[in-house]
Amino acid sequence: MSLSALPPELLLEIVGYLTTSKDISAFTMANRCLYTLLYRCAIRFNVKHGSSSGLKWAARYSRLNLAKTFLDNGADVNAETLESHPEEYVNWTRQQEWDDKLPDGIKRRAPIKYHDNSTPLHFAAINGDYRMVKLLLQSGANVNSMDDRNRTPLHFAAYNRHLIVAYLLLGGGAHVDGLKDGSEHIRYDDEETPLIQATWHGNKEMIELLISAGANLDIWGLGHSPPIIWAIMCRNLSVTKMLIDKGSSVTVQAIVRPPTPLHAAAYYSDEEMINLLLDHGANVNQTCYGGTTPLFSAVDQGCEKVVKLLLEKGAEPNHKDNGDHTPLFNAVYCGHETIFDLLVKRGADSSHPSLLFPAITQKNESMVKKLLDLGSDPNARSSPGGYAPLHIAVYHPCTSIVKMLVDFKADINAVVDLIRSDETPLSIAIKYNREEIALMLVKSGTNTRYMEGPQWLEFREKYKDELAGYVFRS
Repeated sequence: MSLSALPPELLLEIVGYLTTSKDISAFTMANRCLYTLLYRCAIRFNVKHGSSSGLKWAARYSRLNLAKTFLDNGADVNAETLESHPEEYVNWTRQQEWDDKLPDGIKRRAPIKYHDNSTPLHFAAINGDYRMVKLLLQSGANVNSMDDRNRTPLHFAAYNRHLIVAYLLLGGGAHVDGLKDGSEHIRYDDEETPLIQATWHGNKEMIELLISAGANLDIWGLGHSPPIIWAIMCRNLSVTKMLIDKGSSVTVQAIVRPPTPLHAAAYYSDEEMINLLLDHGANVNQTCYGGTTPLFSAVDQGCEKVVKLLLEKGAEPNHKDNGDHTPLFNAVYCGHETIFDLLVKRGADSSHPSLLFPAITQKNESMVKKLLDLGSDPNARSSPGGYAPLHIAVYHPCTSIVKMLVDFKADINAVVDLIRSDETPLSIAIKYNREEIALMLVKSGTNTRYMEGPQWLEFREKYKDELAGYVFRS
């Protein structure tokens, strides 16, 4: 006798001995008759023992009538999806799919996992299913519930451009900034706000809705930029202008890179954006937490047009950041010679003792020559008693730069007066087998009095013929 031929009372008795949703799912899926008979029994079992996972599935797959059935049978409208409870038993909730999905009876789906703590309302918001959203809200869904990444349903509505859903959620009491503690700044573990997510996509209608609902235009936090900076990074001039017109500050500062709107526009070499910000009151010399101005960002990117624009708008070429560096240092460090020339022409001070070091480290001969011609000190020290340019040129071996420094009267006997150091250019050359440079230094008359050890003796023996007639000075 087949199962379907058994009396309903006996079938219900059998179900009573099944202890898991998976077992009930398998039993009810035996054929259509059993499914129809035991459908509501399975739903009630899921509500009682299965954390109302069927309601979450119904919301996830936009099964409105099924969701109503679950709610009518007492399902928890705020049931959370946990990673430990994947939807491995959703098949028995699929009454609407028998005809088109299960023509032969059983056809199972692979387990589905979501972010922990997602609720049916999260799923409805993701789908943009406004009818499901209305049903869940009317049934008491928590409009500000958060998943394990602190995202509310409004986050998903904004991110996926579901304007009607966002309107319903806000009307249902959603916190417009979607923050965990309702503070004025984003916590390190908060998701970006719905307004920021709408700004990413350039969704003006969503931006308008969120701002009208009171969204914080200048909100930021550790690792989070305010909306206007996101608009600039997305190169969206019209959205940036819209945010400014709605009241966004053009001087807002965050602890991120880029830190201010003008820094961002300079970093992305966006002349139109720079002009827009300056026309609305941005400070061309605004500093950030590192002490840099937008000119530093423009120099780093190597965009000559933007550097020129900022200088024309009053950018200070000799501003020093917290590390005592100027934009000219960045130009040297990045090897941007045309920008270096432009800054010098606009009055940048090329005599700062730190400028030679990055040029030498990168073996940029033409930049080293420019700096020396402009008066950079070939005997400057990286710190009191620290390394001189000649030491660095030997460490990062470039024979032509060593010769250039010697020609510009660099001290070939300069001693690094640091603990356990006392290094000279020659001792460094011998230590690291820079033989060509060592030969040049000896021939230039460097002091050899304190040179000793097997490497030095080996060097003298190897080049004794070439060094014949040279006096080893002390």
